[in-house]
Amino acid sequence: MTKAGLGQKYQSILSKNIEHRTMFLLYLDHIKEILVMTNFTKTYPRARSKALLMSLILSLTIISCVNKPKPINSISSASNPSISATSVATAAIDPNQLQFDKAIERELKGDGAHSYTIKLEANQYLNAVVEQKGIDIVATLYSPSAEKVYEVDSPNGTVGPEPIYFISQTTGNYRLEVCSLEKEAKAGNYEVKVNELRASVAEDIDRVAGFKALGEAVLLAAEGKRENLQLVIKKYEEAIEKLDKANELLAKPNAMTSFGIFYANRGDYLKAEPLFIQALDIRKKALGDNHPLMAQSINNLAILYERKGDYSKAEPLLIQALDMRKKALGDNHPLMVQSINSLARVYENKEDYTKAEPLFIQALDIYKKALGDNHPDTATSINNLAELYYRKGDYLKAEPLLIQTLDIRKKALGDNHLDTAQSINNLASLYSDKGDYSKAEPLYIQAL
Repeated sequence: MTKAGLGQKYQSILSKNIEHRTMFLLYLDHIKEILVMTNFTKTYPRARSKALLMSLILSLTIISCVNKPKPINSISSASNPSISATSVATAAIDPNQLQFDKAIERELKGDGAHSYTIKLEANQYLNAVVEQKGIDIVATLYSPSAEKVYEVDSPNGTVGPEPIYFISQTTGNYRLEVCSLEKEAKAGNYEVKVNELRASVAEDIDRVAGFKALGEAVLLAAEGKRENLQLVIKKYEEAIEKLDKANELLAKPNAMTSFGIFYANRGDYLKAEPLFIQALDIRKKALGDNHPLMAQSINNLAILYERKGDYSKAEPLLIQALDMRKKALGDNHPLMVQSINSLARVYENKEDYTKAEPLFIQALDIYKKALGDNHPDTATSINNLAELYYRKGDYLKAEPLLIQTLDIRKKALGDNHLDTAQSINNLASLYSDKGDYSKAEPLYIQAL
């Protein structure tokens, strides 16, 4: 093999994973936008693992519990008295009482466990969430006879929701236990909140089944096993059918979007496109043309067209999504970056570098202000700008940015993370194109 072919050899090994990153990151941005618009989150960290991105799909189900029958009960709870509790609600309430729509935040150590008593009547619908704020927890619900009836442990690390959807079969005191499986875990906070507690209705059976099927589909898809392909498709179809029967006007298009991204990740754009279009149409009818959540649906469809290379369809949709987000979120919100970067990539792929460069710079500026200079998202934004200069052949500007990206990723993500390997590969490619093979080859080998 000639030295000129060195880069091609090693790049091909990494290309499959990198090729799918854009569509795959739609999972995270799709959910973050939903949570932002419904005030379920105040921060916007980007996940950097496949399991986390997939598990975050589970969080979209939290927002679906709106416009349901009014709750008819409050909840009493007991907890470790040595752990101080601070209610998120402004009203003064007993910290040992967990009431409807009143969140309680506590600190938990790795070897700790908190137990809440929830009194349920037979055939009551419970929707609760344990929001992780620095510790990875497991939430387990036990029946009055101490039988485990529900457990959730999404692989979303130390940040993110653990949602609970349950219909009680018997009357009595149910116990909700919150604990960490990592005994050496550092202390971190979590928040418990009951979103709904009411008499169940016929739709709740389909609602719970739909959320369950969606969660199973997401986790099976995250495993990436070829033998699970048909089961994943079956679970997604079941989720969409059940959520439709339950009249879940937000959760159904969310599930369709998740299903579409699943197909897009596999490169099956023909199946992904109608799912995105249907999700967009349902949201438009339910929310109107100008609702902020419409921007995410439009952006998803636009990125699909971008991945297909259909820039004439992608560009106007991205401009539309960007304008909608700007009006809803302002110029400097982190979620603006998805639309800015996507539009910049379209211009970059069209070799319209004069339009792409200021957009990449704008995205980088937003991330620096919101997240700081050393956040993984900032590194990704620096990398985008570096790749633009690289494609232009401006190696003098590209090289220091690629080195900076690599340094941030090593410190933030570690030497063995996929993003770190991508940065090493990018820097090696630059040296290879410059003819500096003595620097390129060891980097290519390291990237493997």
